Amino acid sequence: MSGRSPIITLLTDFGSEDCFVGVMKGVIASIAPRAVVIDLCHEAPPRRAATAGFLLASAYAYFPPGTVHAAVVDPGVGTARAALAIKAKGFYFVVPDNGLIVPALAGPEEADEIVRIENEACFLKPVSRTFHGRDIFAPAAARIACGVPLSALGRAVSGFDRGSFPAVARARSPDGAEALQGEVIHIDRFGNLVTNIRGLERGRVLSVRCASCEVRGLQETFADVEEGSALAFIGSSGYLEIAVRGGSAAGSLGAETGEKVHVKIRS
Repeated sequence: MSGRSPIITLLTDFGSEDCFVGVMKGVIASIAPRAVVIDLCHEAPPRRAATAGFLLASAYAYFPPGTVHAAVVDPGVGTARAALAIKAKGFYFVVPDNGLIVPALAGPEEADEIVRIENEACFLKPVSRTFHGRDIFAPAAARIACGVPLSALGRAVSGFDRGSFPAVARARSPDGAEALQGEVIHIDRFGNLVTNIRGLERGRVLSVRCASCEVRGLQETFADVEEGSALAFIGSSGYLEIAVRGGSAAGSLGAETGEKVHVKIRS
């Protein structure tokens, strides 16, 4: 990180009505005053680590190498769940061990180093049972930005919890075509349904079905269908999405996070 100010991003479900995000920034400023703090998102759905993981995975690589990404969507705060600091793909991640990291890192083999943050000398005291973002995650992110090695934060561990991030199931449809079953993991502010399915080839997708809707193939952009029509496409993050041109797919289809999505693929 030499030659420029270190960068820390913050992703939380804290919203903007309370002072939680500001307090985390204050802790970071006290420890790493040169750090540039960038708000990635603070409107992640409350307690949905899988959705926060998708948001982190969609964004982290667009920052300079060495950036510290602190993501705190932590329904297990105050329990025995671990707090992790991870070095991987040229970046640092400071996250609760609840599966949030899974969309960014398919497995621990993709990490250069993983430590459980447990050195209490690095915590803000006293440690709250309900605000580890302030007392554990923000101090850890700030110290990493200052060049403190991960080993100073705690002991090395070999892996991380997969949490509740949904896996994509593969099967065969009755007509012999390959079939994938995933689910909606995020609904963006336009009402588009973002799924956990990625790696699709546009020419091989026969149909996509979600809730009350089934569409044929994949489109490239919204203008490929009539106003008010549904479409499936590969979003900017590489995941399959379902939208309604000029409207909300979530509202039109009555779909929610967790809704099952079925994709039929030409063999």
